[in-house]
Order: sequence, then structure tokens, then C-alpha cells
Amino acid sequence: MKYYIETFTPKQAWLDLPKEERAAYMTRVGLSSQPFLDEGGEVVLMSENDSDTVKGLNHRYFVVWKFMSDQSAKSFEALGIREGWYDYFDQFNLKGSPSDIIDTLVNI
Repeated sequence: MKYYIETFTPKQAWLDLPKEERAAYMTRVGLSSQPFLDEGGEVVLMSENDSDTVKGLNHRYFVVWKFMSDQSAKSFEALGIREGWYDYFDQFNLKGSPSDIIDTLVNI
């Protein structure tokens, strides 16, 4: 299992699109993402980033996904590239498997 966290902020290219084009694009990306949900992936959370978070990332939104495999997460990343997502959003991603990192941190 892999967790995948997207943090992003709209670029000017997104803001310049008419509302109808933004809606059509989001519908297309949603349809393109459906196979990941069908194979057991899950959107755990979608949210705006609270601006008062201590040491928070300077991104406006975030989405937490859960994928059944690393390959599924990598395919999801490829989807973002194919759909031109990064043309419209400045983004940072995180990906990892559930683990107890305490021992790793102690033994660095």
C-alpha cells in the first residue's frame, strides 16, 4: 500500500481559464482518475491548507490518496503529466508506505 499526498496551488494559467473550461478540465481529470478508484485506490481527504499551520507548506490545497501498490501510484503520477496538470498547478508530492519511522530517525 502507498499513500500519496499532493500539495498544490493554481498557476496563472489556471486562473486565466474561463470557469467553463476549468470545470470541463476537472471533469476530464476525474474521469481519467476513475480507474485508480476502481482498482481499490481511495481519496482519503481533499482540503484547503490552513494558512495558520506552523511550518506549513506554501500551497493552497492538498489531496491524500491511498493506492494499493507503488505501480498504481506511479501510474497516477504519469496521468498527471499526460493530462497537463502541472501546466496549471505548482505542486509538490509525497509518497510512502505505512511504517514506524521512529527507529529509522533514531538510527540515522
